[in-house]
Amino acid sequence: MQNKKLKLSVKILIAIIILLIIIFILAYMFIRSRLTIRGVVIKSNEKNILIMDVKDETPLYISLPDNINVQFKEGQEVIVNITYDTVIELTYPGSIGSEFIKDVKIVKEKSNIQVPEEILQRKPRKK
Repeated sequence: MQNKKLKLSVKILIAIIILLIIIFILAYMFIRSRLTIRGVVIKSNEKNILIMDVKDETPLYISLPDNINVQFKEGQEVIVNITYDTVIELTYPGSIGSEFIKDVKIVKEKSNIQVPEEILQRKPRKK
């Protein structure tokens, strides 16, 4: 009888450990997905890029850190990896400082995602 209870307790403990591991993996995946911004380049220069966040179709200025030496072009699709403590300035368009940017990768040279005309026509602030 004691042996059966012990085996049952071990099985329950293993099930709880497996459940906790699954929860931690899912939490990590959720947090990781929140630390990337997928966007289409609207404008660029050597110090920053203006992108449209494809998730909510809002423009964002991304200040580029000195270690990123890529020439971005209008229409490219990019993924911006940001730090967990990123601050997005609540202006129009929003802005993320270079200290919060880990890297920016070009996903596609020519994105299939169309930038809405109202975003292209709106005059962004000078950076």
